[in-house]
Parts: sequence; C-alpha cells; structure tokens
Amino acid sequence: MTSNQSASSGGRSFYLLMICLVASLGGLLFGFDTAVISGAEPLFTKEFKLDDKMEGFVASAAIIGCLFGALGAGMLTDRFGRKKVLLLSALLFFISAVWCWFCQTAWQLVWARLVGGLGIGIASLTSPLYIAEISPPKSRGRLVALQQLAIVLGILGAFFSNSLVNGMDLSSAAKWRWMFLVAVVPSALFAALILPVPESPRWLTKQGFKDKARAILARVLGEREADVEMAQITDALAHEGGTLAELFKPGVRRALFVGVTLAVFTQVTGINAIMYYAPKVFQEAGFGEAAAYWCSVWVGVTNLGFTLLSMVVVDRLGRKPLLLIGATCMGLALGAVGYSFSTSSLFKESDVRDFPALVKKLRAKADPVSKFLVESFSPPTVAMLVAWGTPGAETSKLPSALIGELNRVLRTNTLYEPKRFDRVSLVSDTGSLLAQKPTGEDLVRLNRMLLEDAYADELIDKGHHRGVNGLEMLLGVLAYVASFAFSMGVVGWVVISEIYPTRTRGRAMSVATAGVWGACYLVSVTFPFLLTNIGSAMTFWTYAFMCALAIAFVWRFVPETKGRTLEEIEKSW
Repeated sequence: MTSNQSASSGGRSFYLLMICLVASLGGLLFGFDTAVISGAEPLFTKEFKLDDKMEGFVASAAIIGCLFGALGAGMLTDRFGRKKVLLLSALLFFISAVWCWFCQTAWQLVWARLVGGLGIGIASLTSPLYIAEISPPKSRGRLVALQQLAIVLGILGAFFSNSLVNGMDLSSAAKWRWMFLVAVVPSALFAALILPVPESPRWLTKQGFKDKARAILARVLGEREADVEMAQITDALAHEGGTLAELFKPGVRRALFVGVTLAVFTQVTGINAIMYYAPKVFQEAGFGEAAAYWCSVWVGVTNLGFTLLSMVVVDRLGRKPLLLIGATCMGLALGAVGYSFSTSSLFKESDVRDFPALVKKLRAKADPVSKFLVESFSPPTVAMLVAWGTPGAETSKLPSALIGELNRVLRTNTLYEPKRFDRVSLVSDTGSLLAQKPTGEDLVRLNRMLLEDAYADELIDKGHHRGVNGLEMLLGVLAYVASFAFSMGVVGWVVISEIYPTRTRGRAMSVATAGVWGACYLVSVTFPFLLTNIGSAMTFWTYAFMCALAIAFVWRFVPETKGRTLEEIEKSW
C-alpha cells in the first residue's frame, strides 16, 4: 500500500468516525432523559404531593411520548430521510427542556415530558439506523455501539448534573426544574452538529439518488468497496417491497419477532428501574439523600466503563456470546440484590402488624420508647401523626413516613437505655446481642430487635436480621449495571439495527423500538407500586427471572451477525 493510499484510508476512517459520533448524539439525549428523571422525581413528587400511582405515571410520561415517537419515526425516516428526522428529535427535546422549567402542576409536567419523549423515541430509532446503514461490516458493531456509548455518557452526565444541582443552595422546586433545563445544552449541540452530516446512502439509493449515494460510500469506504456495496444495495432494493405488509412476510416476520422480543428483554430485565429510580433504590438500601445521589454517579461510571469494554469486543467475540454471558451475570446480580433486601433489618410497611395500634401508641407517648421516637421524628411526620383520624386531614403518606422514620432511627446509636426499656420484656436473642455491644450492621440489627420487643403487638417479629449492608447492595447494583452495559445495553441495539431488510428497515426498527419503550414504560410505571406491594426483594427477584427467560430466548432464536453485510443477514432469513 502506498503512503497516499494509507493517508486516504486514514482520512476515510476519520470521516466515518466523525459522522457516526455526531449521529450517536441522539443517544446522548436518550441517556440524559433516562437518568435526569431519577434526580428530579423525588423532588417534584414531594412538591406536587403525588401518590405511588401518580408518581409512576409522571415519571414515565416521557416514555409514552417515546413509544409514539418510535412508531412514527419509521415512517418519517423512510419518507424524509434519516438526517432530517434526527434534526427534528433535537428540536423536540429542546422544547421539552424549556417547557419543564415553567411547569407549575403535575399535568403540565406530563405534557412537557411527552414532547421530550417524542424526540427521544425518534432519536432512539434513527441514530442506530443511520449508523448501521453507513458503516462497513467489519466495524459496524463498534460504530453502532457508539449509540450506546452516547447513551451511557448521557446517563452519567445526568447523574452528575443532578448531584451538583442537588447540592446547591436552592429550593426543592428550583432544583428539579434546573435538572431538566440543563438538557438544552446537549439538544442544541446535537442540532448544530447534525446539519453538515450526509444523508444515508441506502436511503438515497432507495429514492433514486444513486450518484449521491455512491459518492458518500466512496468517501467512507473507498472507490472499490463503494462499487461492491452499491451493487448489493441495488440488488436488495430490487427484490423488496416497502409496504407495512412486508413486515409480516415469512423471512421478515421472523426477523421482526427476534428484534421486538430482544428489545423487550433489554427492558423487562429491570435496567430502567435502576436508571429512573436510582436515588430511591439507594435510599431504600439505607443511604442518606446526598449519598444516594452520588451512588447514582457510580452507576453512571460503571455503565460507561463496561460499555467501552463491550465496544472493544463486540466485533471479536460476536453478538450472541455477549448476550448470553451478560444476561447470566445480570440474573445472578439481581438475585444477590434481592437476597440482600430480603435479609435486611430495614422496616417495610408489611412489617407493621397493626398500624392503627402503632399510631395510637406513638401518639400517646405513654412509654419512654414512644416518647423518644416521636421526639426524633421530623415535623411533617409528627404533624400527620397528630392529625391522624381527623376528618379532612391529609395523612395518606403517614404509613410510608413512619417506616422511613423508623429506618432512620435504626441507623442511630443504640436505642437501648435501661430507663427507656425498663418496662419492655426483651427476648433472649435481643439480650444476648445487647451484651455483645455491637457496632455497624449488627447495631442496626439490635435496634430492629429492640423495637420489635417494645412493640410486640404492633410490629411483626422477623426473627432473623442481618443489618442493612448498604455497601453490599451498592456492589450488587453495580455488578448488574456492568453486566447489562457489557451485553444487552450495546449488543441489543446492534442486533436490532442490522437484522432487517433495507426497504423495510425503518418500519421494522420502529416496531422494535416501540417494543423497547413499551417495556420501558411497563417497568418504570410499576416499579414504585411493586416496591410498596411486594417489597424490594421480590421486585428484584422478578427481574432476575426475566433474565432467565432472556437467556433461553437468545440461545434459541437470536442469530450471530458478526462480520456479515446487511444484505447477507437479510438473505439468511
């Protein structure tokens, strides 16, 4: 190879990388939106006084927009091209970020987030579609994975900006509005950079602009490779129809089934329960508010690191092995997180045997333990406690507030003082642990046992406790996120973007991407409800079971597409 040929090849590679990087910024908006809600959600939930169901609905409102955006994006990209549709997604996200700043009610926030969701749904389909269509087979996996890299950078950026805004001297109402407003920066950057990017050569060929298409391919692949690629594209287009009915023909139908089902599994294995509610999960695990926000940053860092690792190996190890390895590790990590929650000493609402009796005993403050507890409660909780049973009083959040207060007390120094517990009959296990003067997790366990002895008729005796072990919980969540990033996070989008025929790729990907958002909505809207009604442990075990189903599906149905052209993959169906 001459020096001029080498320089030309290097220039083509750099140009290809640059346009793929710009296209992948649609994923940055996707990722930012996925994570920014996790920081804002506790704050606007408090401001608008939302119950569990409304909390899940408002937090998931953008996903409804994503669903319709993804469904419409297939038709839009097939008609107007990939580039114009990417520009539209940036504009919608910009409008949403500004609108969120002005929202004064929960329903206004729902509509603002719906608009942003439309943009995210469009970008989530169009970005990987564009990259797949302009990339050579040998590097397509890595280049499409830039979309996932951009997603995790957006997630990390949102977690980091949420933590910074949360630490500012602002009111809660101002904090969550600033968290959303930060999104104007990536959306404006995306809109500006997408303008000089060329259109997809496959779409141009389909529209009859073969000279333009070949010129673009020659610039990114070289003259010889451009001729080969143009011949394959032309042949594929000559044998395909472009109607919706094409999706249900035998070969395409099977590809559609694989793509949609894989898309659903990337979500129902629980990733957005972590991304949308990370601070909530870590507060459930016993972390304070500030620590919970910074734990979320560690989630983002882990996501980024293992996404980069997956990008390095996806075109070497292949798609199917990564999916199988990752789903297995995800299931094991989720099982461990569920076990940690199940053996934790933290209270859940289901641990209260007789709630009215507990309220009555605390309100009376007739015994030293009750007096101490009520004096340590926050003013809002005390106000609800006093107002309990009063007609018209707003006390619906008292059960969850009391559980939160009791869990906070568990982490203090030992509750035991002889004068405080002189009227309490301590069981033998409590007395034995007390004599050991425990610290750390054993101290949390002791405090739980002391409260169970003090409120034997009001609280359920769980028998065995192991402390909260927040570090163990954090490591389990990070192991899960690492496994997802290494496998489904990258490989899922790669497979979805490359298994469909050219003429129907836009429509087919819109259906598959809609499946992503439909499953994502299901997870995010049900997560607060599941935590309350079946508990943290069972919720994470449910996601672990979904991982087992994903392993069986990948093993049986997902083909290996490493190193094959899009036209070769198409013919294999």
